[in-house]
Amino acid sequence: MADVDDNTRDHALEQTLPDLGQDDSGHESATPAPVVSYGPLPTHIFRTPASPGSASSATSPGDAPPAAPASQATPNDPVAPHELPLPTREDISAHRRSHRQRTGARERSGLRRLRAQARRIWSETAENTAGTSMLSTTEVDLRHSRAVVDLAGRVAAAALGAGATAADSTALLLRVTQHYKLSVHADVTMSSVNITHFRSLEGDPITILRTVQTKTTDYRKLAAVEHLVDNITADELTLTEARGRIAQIVRMPKTYRRWVQTLAKGFLGFWVAALFGGNIWDMLIAGVTTAVVDLAIRGIAVIKAPSFFGQAAGAAVCGAAALGVMAARAHPGWNVDVSPSLVVAAGMISMLAGLSLTTAIRDAIDGYYLTAAARLVQVATLTGGIVLGLTVTLWVGLELGIPAYLSPTTGVRPVWWMQVIASSLIAVAFAVNNHLPPKAWVVSAGFGLLAWLVSSGAGTRVSADAATAGAAAFVVGIAAQALTRAVKVPSIALVTAGVVSLVPGMALYRGLLGLVNISQGITVTQDSNLVLFQALMVAVMLAAGASLGTVAGRPLSMPADWPTRLALGKAWRRGHDDAQNV
Repeated sequence: MADVDDNTRDHALEQTLPDLGQDDSGHESATPAPVVSYGPLPTHIFRTPASPGSASSATSPGDAPPAAPASQATPNDPVAPHELPLPTREDISAHRRSHRQRTGARERSGLRRLRAQARRIWSETAENTAGTSMLSTTEVDLRHSRAVVDLAGRVAAAALGAGATAADSTALLLRVTQHYKLSVHADVTMSSVNITHFRSLEGDPITILRTVQTKTTDYRKLAAVEHLVDNITADELTLTEARGRIAQIVRMPKTYRRWVQTLAKGFLGFWVAALFGGNIWDMLIAGVTTAVVDLAIRGIAVIKAPSFFGQAAGAAVCGAAALGVMAARAHPGWNVDVSPSLVVAAGMISMLAGLSLTTAIRDAIDGYYLTAAARLVQVATLTGGIVLGLTVTLWVGLELGIPAYLSPTTGVRPVWWMQVIASSLIAVAFAVNNHLPPKAWVVSAGFGLLAWLVSSGAGTRVSADAATAGAAAFVVGIAAQALTRAVKVPSIALVTAGVVSLVPGMALYRGLLGLVNISQGITVTQDSNLVLFQALMVAVMLAAGASLGTVAGRPLSMPADWPTRLALGKAWRRGHDDAQNV
């Protein structure tokens, strides 16, 4: 048979393929399949024609005429399609498999080259901007800005939830953005942080809103946030490391277990009774009562009830303890030498000390009026819970016939050395209850002693002296600002620990008990409304004095670097700017 070139063989194959169609089930179909070119077929798949002398060369009447001898054919002679040998089905299937294998190998090789190129590109990127070598400069700046804004929002939200004021939270936020050369507009309220960064007229702004889910006073966490910001501004951390650190701070566990905090509350009540001149039984009963108050408040919190009812339950425990002491003293034959006023005062101080009146006054002075108003409403609501719980309990006791009485003084003047010890240990107990680490206990004790030294002219502190309390809080505020960076303890923690012994828990109890006695027709020797007004004035003067002292002492705590000074000035200048615009 004459040799044929590849093109002629391909033409013959294409003419043959339509007859090899298959249906959907894989069986042969009479319908012609579409012609698909699989490239030139190798010559070895064609059947070699039999030699003229073989048996297969015999022809029948219906067969095609025999092919011309090879010697009579020339390369340029045309060959008719019916003279070409046809491939078998096995040959075509083998050719298709070979074509698919070659195509798949080429595709896999291309994918391997793409993967290797991608790995090489990603390995050459910087640490803080992974993969940005494939991004444009605008996209890199956008990712960087988003990371900075997210970090600043997390810092402010963590500080706000740990007990910082709105001004201090804003200052920490602006210090972060100022360090990374990012201009933002920040709005910090009591429960949310809103930050907006305007990139340009063509680009969309970057805005985040973070809500403060839990607001639990944790001064150790607040100190960690402040230390983190100090490290950021000192270029000791990269942006990625700073974001990892703030995530760890947010998940930071409490410093002390709950039973330790309950013991600290009982310890606080014990020394409050000692501060007012109580005997050992007064101190023990006051300590146990204060611990039970803490358990009652935590029990209400466990069932997800509002804090108002927790304060009411705690005050009811104080009232019940006072009624029990009154009933025991009235029992004939029982020589009970315990003052119910001291027992109640210890529990009341432990509850009032946790209110954020000082923080609210500071926010108002700094110009954060919305946050200050929200905090004041919170303080008023929680104080209303205390008044409700104590008033209802005392009224029930009087209805049951328990002889409730009210003495104008405790009857005992405490010695000065006992007050020195008590004022220092009250501050330590408050520090433990608010998660200050042990290294801050000594500093807290010093501030408690400082407050007592300034306010020692108030005598036994049974009489409400607003001016003396305000002066002591003012001095404590200045001292806290002067030492906060040296001792690495938040100033708000030092101020609150110092003035906790001056909280007017005794005056509030005596005023409420006088009102209950008046409602029952019992004559009282003091004007209950005046006593309550004096208690309110002491609370306001404590908050105002501490806030004014903190503001006056801010120059003493200013850092040396100017970017941080600028950020702090922006956060603290809001009240001044509002006054200038009036």
